[in-house]
Amino acid sequence: MRSLRDTTFGRAISAWPRGGRAPQPQKHVFHYEHVLGTSLELHVVAADEADARRAESDALDEVDRLEPILSGWSATSELARWQATQGEDVPVSPELADVLEAAEWWRILTGGAFNPAAQQVVESLRDGSAPGNVSGPHWMVDRVHGTARRFSAHAVSLDAIAKGYIVSRAARCARASAGV
Repeated sequence: MRSLRDTTFGRAISAWPRGGRAPQPQKHVFHYEHVLGTSLELHVVAADEADARRAESDALDEVDRLEPILSGWSATSELARWQATQGEDVPVSPELADVLEAAEWWRILTGGAFNPAAQQVVESLRDGSAPGNVSGPHWMVDRVHGTARRFSAHAVSLDAIAKGYIVSRAARCARASAGV
């Protein structure tokens, strides 16, 4: 006669953690340098190492996807190509439209204390020229047609908004991974 532990049911019961609880998720920490121009420390709470690694990969894939769209440091990014235009409707990705709208929202919400065109003031101070009116708005996004139009040639920096956007999207991808 077989004992209970030799049956499929018996093996399943003996594999179950003591106390009837599933294993507790653990924190996994990953470190990277030179991600979006800075250091990245990614904390993932996952059921096991494989789930944490999958979430890490998902997050890094999202960063890699968004950087060529939103980089303020790459002359070939979608943002840089758009910034080279003025007074015309230019097709933009939904991601660039999101960042442009967020920057304009923060400019309005802060009464101009946050202003992407502050970069123009800095450049004017460097070369001794007058910055002109940098109060904005600096662009308009048309979601229906998927375009954005710049109103001036003022230098703008969206680095803070873009980096936060990328980090939020990467975190969302990591959280969506199984076991996280």
